[in-house]
Amino acid sequence: MLYRITDDAELVALPRSDDGEGFVHLSYEHQVRTAADEHYRGRTDLLLATVDPDRLVGEIRIENGFPHLYGTLDRDAIVEVVPFT
Repeated sequence: MLYRITDDAELVALPRSDDGEGFVHLSYEHQVRTAADEHYRGRTDLLLATVDPDRLVGEIRIENGFPHLYGTLDRDAIVEVVPFT
């Protein structure tokens, strides 16, 4: 499984095809805290979406050790969403 740190607004706006860098940031389970500390420090409104890579539309590329989706993150690829603090 892959993981996406997100919030309510992003979930409502799905599908998402770009984080402004040409891809959608994802993480492996062991990378979630690192990504949160680097990009979301201090936020209290976050959710953690579990993403099934077999349901993704597009290519997953591993860059700097992190998975990046060059395609579209659809709601159908998300199998679980939980609060993330």
